[in-house]
Amino acid sequence: MTEKQEYKELQRCLKDNQTISIQKLKRLLETLDFDQLTQSNKDLRRQNQKLRRRIERFKNMEG
Repeated sequence: MTEKQEYKELQRCLKDNQTISIQKLKRLLETLDFDQLTQSNKDLRRQNQKLRRRIERFKNMEG
């Protein structure tokens, strides 16, 4: 399966609260490169935090 197909399969399983085997989960996570996804999520959280701080500073300057 391609990465896109694996991602859709994982989404479907999570959405429907399906039980999947450990082997299948491992295969899905390997295909999706779980470590890279985790790092991307951390980077996005960090960027979000910076933007929130910047917005707060602008609000404080105006008020």
